[in-house]
Amino acid sequence: MAGSVLIDTNVVVYLVDARDVAKCERANAVLGVLEGCREGVVSQQVLSECARVVTERLPEPLSVDDACDLVSRVAILFPAMPVTTAVVIRAIDIRQRLKLSYWDAQIIATAVEHGMTHILSEDFGDHAVYEGVAVVNPFAPDFDLASLVG
Repeated sequence: MAGSVLIDTNVVVYLVDARDVAKCERANAVLGVLEGCREGVVSQQVLSECARVVTERLPEPLSVDDACDLVSRVAILFPAMPVTTAVVIRAIDIRQRLKLSYWDAQIIATAVEHGMTHILSEDFGDHAVYEGVAVVNPFAPDFDLASLVG
């Protein structure tokens, strides 16, 4: 079985975004632990969004080669959950019911469909619970990595 923590795009982007040194260091440390204990996963959506953000949205975008290396490295370290038809259908429903953006709803739907217990993200509101999946902000002052990895 894959891990239980779905890592959102923003956490992956901080691996290479040096504008906030503290977040860069935290992302590297947290993902290192999740990789070591095999609790972290990403989704195909996260890999795609990461590629776009690091090549188009950073003040100093990565080169194509560096972006490919980052995406490849993340995909090697963390299993990539597929965006299936069931994920898309659940995302449509979640979007409508919870009034979220489609892309946020798809992250939640991916976690639900693939049996994740947590989403690691700074974008959803720390300690929120959607469809039984808890959101944890790894950059929050009260973040407790031990609670995710047992």
